[in-house]
Amino acid sequence: MCVCGHLFETFIINLCFHILLFQSVVGYKEFYLPPFHIHILLLLVTPKVTCDKFFSQKSVKKDKKSSSLGINLESCLKKMTETLYDLYQVEEQKRIESDIIYNILISRDTTLLDKLLSEILSESKQSHPGLSKRFDQITSRCLSDNSRVAKHGLFFFGLYLCPKFAESMVKPEPKLNPFKFKKFYETVLPKYFNQLLNGEITSLQKFVEEVRAEYIMCGI
Repeated sequence: MCVCGHLFETFIINLCFHILLFQSVVGYKEFYLPPFHIHILLLLVTPKVTCDKFFSQKSVKKDKKSSSLGINLESCLKKMTETLYDLYQVEEQKRIESDIIYNILISRDTTLLDKLLSEILSESKQSHPGLSKRFDQITSRCLSDNSRVAKHGLFFFGLYLCPKFAESMVKPEPKLNPFKFKKFYETVLPKYFNQLLNGEITSLQKFVEEVRAEYIMCGI
């Protein structure tokens, strides 16, 4: 497994390096890499560029200024890293703009999250008139407080317990990937709510962390 892993890493590094060389020689700057590959390249290339003695000593230190083709290798390596991060930022922004739940889970600005929570509370009060004063106090405190854990917890509860609000995520126009949301809503949320109610998960923070991770890491 170690040998296979090393060979795979070497292949990825060489692929990236040759892409950069190709861009440097012909000036082609619109080479597209899918988001999944960008994540792999960021994880594998960055440590290798800085730490791998074989790669740095034999490929860079052998001739710090240029290769046999007259290309500055150090400049290419730097450009390669910068290009990967630029591609990652572009894809990350696209994901934030196309997925409202991912947006509120990632963003430190809670304006959109607070708006969605207000919609959940409005829907809950219409569906269940006569809710207690304690309910109003706790939910109002959640909205006014800065705790994103509490806000995300309330959002997940509202999403699971308010079918009309959940439906608004995909109708009339989808605010996220409908297939991903269906899997999340029908499989992930029930699983973790049952664990929370059965005592397998003993804190709201743990519950929120698990559900957030499931949604963010979903490969759909």
